[in-house]
Amino acid sequence: MVRPLFNSQRRAFTMVEVVIVLAISALVIVTTTIPYQKRNAELSEEQFWRDVKQRWQEAQTRARVEGKATFIYLTSRSKREIRFEYHTDSGKKVTEEVLLPKQLHIASNEDMVKIYKNGYVSPRTWSFVSKLTMTNYDMKIQMGWGDTMFKRLRCGAFLLAEQLVALTILGVVVASLVVVTEQVGVKRRQLEQNLVASRLVKEATDQIALGKDQVALSRQGVRAQATRQGARAFIGNKTLVEIKGE
Repeated sequence: MVRPLFNSQRRAFTMVEVVIVLAISALVIVTTTIPYQKRNAELSEEQFWRDVKQRWQEAQTRARVEGKATFIYLTSRSKREIRFEYHTDSGKKVTEEVLLPKQLHIASNEDMVKIYKNGYVSPRTWSFVSKLTMTNYDMKIQMGWGDTMFKRLRCGAFLLAEQLVALTILGVVVASLVVVTEQVGVKRRQLEQNLVASRLVKEATDQIALGKDQVALSRQGVRAQATRQGARAFIGNKTLVEIKGE
C-alpha cells in the first residue's frame, strides 16, 4: 500500500504567494494611477493659465481700444478664483470667473488689480502652488500696459521624493521577483526530488520482487531503502515516498 506523503496535484496558493501577488498588484495600481492623476492635474493647470491669459488679454484690449477699465480680483474665500469685472457702455456690470483647479492653491494674499482706461496697472506678483504636481507659479504683472509673465518652477524636494519613490517601487518589485523566483525554484526542486524518490522506490521494490531481501539505492541526494516489509525514499530525516508491504 502506498502512503502519499506529498500531494503533487496541489493547486492552492501559499500565503507567501498571495502576499506577493497582492504586493505586485498594489504596485501596478499605484504606478499607473499616480501618473494618471498627475497628468490630469497638469492638464487642468495648463487650461487654467490659458483661460487667465485669454481674459487678461481681453481686458488689455478693452483698455486700448474701448477705453474701459477692468478690475481683477484674486480671491480664496468663498471661491478660489481670479475674477474679472468691467462695465459695458450701457453701464451693465460683467463678471468673468476663472476658477482655480482643486490642487492649485494661492500662496500670496488676496489682492485686486485695476487695468485703468489708459492701460496703466501697478506691478505686482501673484504666487500659486500646486499640491499635486508640487509646482510653484509666479504670475508677474508688469507696469505699463499690464502684460503678464508666468514662471513655473518644480520643487527640488519633490523631484528628489519622486526619485526615491521610483527607487523604492523598483526595489520592492525586484525583491518580489526574487522571492517569486526562489519559491518557484524550491517547488521545482521538490517536484524533482519527489519524482526521483518515486523512481527509486519502484526500482527498489522491483528488485525485492526479484528475490532480494534488502535494497539500498541513492540518486541526486535522494536515498531509498526497501525490504519485504516495505520501501521508503527520503532526504535526511524527511520521508518523500513510502510503500508498505503486504
